[in-house]
Amino acid sequence: MSGAISFFLGLFGLGAAGAVSAGQNAKIKKADYQYGEEHGLHGTSEVLQMRERVRKEWWSICGKTYNACERPASSYGDLSRTPWCYLKKRWFIDHLNKKGIPYDDLVVDDVTGVTFYESQKRTSQAYMRKLR
Repeated sequence: MSGAISFFLGLFGLGAAGAVSAGQNAKIKKADYQYGEEHGLHGTSEVLQMRERVRKEWWSICGKTYNACERPASSYGDLSRTPWCYLKKRWFIDHLNKKGIPYDDLVVDDVTGVTFYESQKRTSQAYMRKLR
């Protein structure tokens, strides 16, 4: 008899499995929201339009050697001391300033790879702390 009751409760999501599922859904929603915050997917309509404009500009220039200032990314720092994504960020910001395109650091970090680099760096540091 209790098996039948558990079966019906399970059908309606009211059993223990439903509670676990709800907890997992909340965790997934939180992770999705944090991802959106880190990658500039949230904001007012004006902010989102500005970020979309910056992304389009990035995709129009990212494969080119020279920016609007006619400088290569390698001229924005010492590659032996600075990660490439930071040189590309400086290169792209200089390009945006030259063209008069407004931007915020959140979207520039996302498109140039700084956000990914920092995320990998945090993951690596956490892993190394576990090993000690």
